Amino acid sequence: MATLIGTMILAIGLPAWAGITYVGLVRARRGDELPPPRPPRPRRSPARKAAWVAGLAYLVGGAVHVYGLSYLPFLFPDDACWFGVGIKAYPDSSSALPVSLVCHGIEVVPWWVNPGLLAFALIAVAATVTSVVLPCGIAPTGIGPRNERREVHEGSPAVTASDGLAAALRQAAEQRGCDIGLPPWATEATGIETRRGYLSVDAVTEGRRLFRLRVHIPDFGWTIGSTDDLGTLVEAIAAWREGVPLDELKARFDFLELDGFRRALEAGEPTAAQWAALLSSEYYRGQRSLLRRLHADDVLRSTFPTMTHRAVRLRVDPMYWMSRQVLVHEPEEGRYEVRRVRGPAPDWAEVSGDDLIAVLRAALYDDH
Repeated sequence: MATLIGTMILAIGLPAWAGITYVGLVRARRGDELPPPRPPRPRRSPARKAAWVAGLAYLVGGAVHVYGLSYLPFLFPDDACWFGVGIKAYPDSSSALPVSLVCHGIEVVPWWVNPGLLAFALIAVAATVTSVVLPCGIAPTGIGPRNERREVHEGSPAVTASDGLAAALRQAAEQRGCDIGLPPWATEATGIETRRGYLSVDAVTEGRRLFRLRVHIPDFGWTIGSTDDLGTLVEAIAAWREGVPLDELKARFDFLELDGFRRALEAGEPTAAQWAALLSSEYYRGQRSLLRRLHADDVLRSTFPTMTHRAVRLRVDPMYWMSRQVLVHEPEEGRYEVRRVRGPAPDWAEVSGDDLIAVLRAALYDDH
């Protein structure tokens, strides 16, 4: 027994300890740097959803089958009847499929096992066929990043099942001599990092085949145009990454629709909406007094707030996650701690309530 307990402790404790050590090493290597916000995950295709359903049906059906087989006789057939119905006798009949064990005319296996197996088998087969047939079936009416072959525009690379939209964008960028910031290993055209948010491209059908360009940060996003020309699209992405002003971008690329994005920025979004969400959040009720104090200042109100381990993070530019930022924490009422992110003083510094606003302003806007 002691050996068994020791083995179980090792089997559970060692992987847990290894995981904790790995997380500690990663955090130590990263230091004060935080990873970039994760871009939105691409929407799962219907074929992929069907494949997940098929896999789940196979898994659950297999578990039901194993459960039914546990009633069948193995080394000692008479024991199966004894444990099943309390009769010490050899079974009248037994089978693995359909799962059955009959002792003295009594069916031992629960009635729902075989209907359940049949239901899960039908679901698994139907979902498997759907996952295989569906990509081919939608080819005439839709555009998918990796599902079908189609010529997009004369002179533009083809989006094929083997390479996908991300590869087609890289090929078009190479042909035009553009840097769109899409790494070679990327399989989806999302999360293209710029100083004005993340760019993503997806394929849509609006009477004709188009590639839609969006700019976003976590929880906020705007569609800024659609085109069927990959070459023009990659040039627009490259210009956006270079920081070309919005007026010049609109003049150079007719497909861009920047009025909604421009109006949002001029109205103070997404900063105002983020402040409103945090101030009304029940989850951050403990930080509400600190949030209200920061929001009351005209200068700090223009910064973009987020929460990091119960500390308020203020960032100068809401669209650029690497812009100057500072963390402020209230460990107890009336006592504050401040830390510059990527600044010369990475440690927490205690600040009095009277000096808090001035210290935060200096950390965010003064040259160091």
